[in-house]
Amino acid sequence: MDLIAFFWNADRPIGSIIFTLFTLMITYSCVGFAKMVMRQKKLEKLFPGPPAELLMGNMPDMDKHGGFGLAFFKEMHAKYGPVFGFFMPFGDYHISIDRPEALQIVHKKAPERPDSTFKVVNYLFKENILFQHGAWQKALRRSYQEIINDPSVHQKLHRIAGEQLGKEITSWVGSEVDVYTRFEGMIYDIMGQVLFGQTWSELGVGKRIMKNHTFCAHNVMKWAFLPWSPVWNQDYKDYVNAKQGFWDDISMMLKQRKKELDEGAKIDPDNKDVFSLLLLAKKEDGSQFYDHRTAVATMCVFLNGAFDTTLNSTTWTLYWLAKHPDTQQKLQAELDKSFPELKKGVVPAKEELASLHYLDAVIRESMRRMPAAPINMRVNLEGDYSIPDIGTIPKGITVICPYENSMMKEDVFGADCPHFNPERFMGDGEKVKQCRQMWTPFGDHTRMCVGRNFAMVEIRLFLATILSKFTFTLKDPDQKIGTLYEAGINVINPKPLFIFKAR
Repeated sequence: MDLIAFFWNADRPIGSIIFTLFTLMITYSCVGFAKMVMRQKKLEKLFPGPPAELLMGNMPDMDKHGGFGLAFFKEMHAKYGPVFGFFMPFGDYHISIDRPEALQIVHKKAPERPDSTFKVVNYLFKENILFQHGAWQKALRRSYQEIINDPSVHQKLHRIAGEQLGKEITSWVGSEVDVYTRFEGMIYDIMGQVLFGQTWSELGVGKRIMKNHTFCAHNVMKWAFLPWSPVWNQDYKDYVNAKQGFWDDISMMLKQRKKELDEGAKIDPDNKDVFSLLLLAKKEDGSQFYDHRTAVATMCVFLNGAFDTTLNSTTWTLYWLAKHPDTQQKLQAELDKSFPELKKGVVPAKEELASLHYLDAVIRESMRRMPAAPINMRVNLEGDYSIPDIGTIPKGITVICPYENSMMKEDVFGADCPHFNPERFMGDGEKVKQCRQMWTPFGDHTRMCVGRNFAMVEIRLFLATILSKFTFTLKDPDQKIGTLYEAGINVINPKPLFIFKAR
C-alpha cells in the first residue's frame, strides 16, 4: 500500500500515469481471461473430448502420448469416436475427424490452412504459400504449379536423379546399407541441382543449407507448441541460429542469381532451374511476382517438401517390400517385362514409369500404410459448414485431418487394412475406386500438395531402378520399427539396415 501511495500522488503525475496504465493492463487481462474461460466453456460443448486446463488446454494429455502426434489422436479417437475436440494453450480450440468420407468434405469446405500450421514448420517462414489466405494464396498456388511442374524441370529431375542413384548404388552389394542416411545426402544434392542449378557437394553454402535445414526439421517439435520462447535455453538458441542461417544462405543465392539475370544471363530451355523461373515470374501487369522475402520462403518450402517427402516415402516403401518378398517379386516381374534394359542402366522415360499399374499400387499402399505427412490441418475462415454424421463446424475452427487414422478404416480399405497389400489398389472395381478416392497422403482438393507430381517422378525412378537391379532383405527382419514425428513428417525410426543382392 505504501508503494501504491507513493505513485498515486498529485505531485508525481508520471507515477500516476504508470499506475493508471498498470491498473488498465490488469483489468484488460482479467477481462480477456474471463472471455477466454467463457469461450472455452462454450466450445467444449460442441464435440466430445478430454477435459482441458484453462491455460495449457490439453497439452498435458498430449505430453503423455509424446506430444502433438498420431499417438494422441489415435488414443482420443479410440475413446471418443470419429470426432473429438481439444484445446491448445490459451483456449485455441481444434477438432479432429478421422472418417475418410468426412475429410473429403473438409477438403472442399475448408480450403485454408490455419496459422497454427506455422508452429510445426516455422523454419519455413510465414511468407510462403502454406500460411497465405484468399486471393494471394490462390495466385501463389498457380505460380508454384507453373514453376515446380514445368516439364523441363521434371525432365531435369528425372535425368539427374537417375545419374545420382546410379552412382550411389554401385557399392550396395555385399554391404549393410542404411538407405535413409545414404539417400539423405544424395536427395539433397539432387535438389541442389534441380532447384538451384548447382551441386551442393561442390559448394560450402550447400552443405551449410543442408546442415541448418535438417537441424531445424529434427528439432522444431521441441519448441513448436510452447506458449513462450525460451531464449535462455542454449538448444533453443542453436535452433534460432540454424533457422536464420537457413534463410541467410538461400537469400544470398537468390540475390546472386537475380544479379546475374539482371545482367543478361539466359536460361537454357532444356536445363531450367527452379530459382531462376521463380525470379523471372511476372504478375499480369508485368511486374515481378515475388518480392525477395516471398522468394526466399518459397525456395525454403520447395526444398523442404522435395526432400522430406521423397526421402521418407522411398525408405518406407523399400522397408515394406523387404518385409514382403512376394510383393517384391511381383513388382520385379512387372519391371522386367516392361523395361528389360533397366537392369543395364537404360532408364525409361518418366511417363513410361508412371504407366506401371503395380508400381503405382505399391507406392499407394506404402503411403497409405505409413503416409510421410500423417496429419493435415484445415480451416474455413468465411463461414460455418456441416458434415453428415459429424455436425456443424464453426467458422475459424481448425480441423485436424489424421490421415494415418483415416486410411486405416476397414469399411473403406478392407478388413486387412492393417497389413501391407497393394492389391487393394489394383483393378477398376467400385471398391478399388473408393480406396483411390479416399487415399489422401498428399491432401486433397484445392490445397493438395503442389509438389505431388514432382515427388512421384523421383520416387518411381528410385524404386524401379533398385528393384530392377537388386533383391533385398532386412538385416534384422524382426527389428521393431516405428516413427519419429518431426516437422509434420513420419520419419522411420530406428533406421533399418538392408542387405542387397544383385539379380
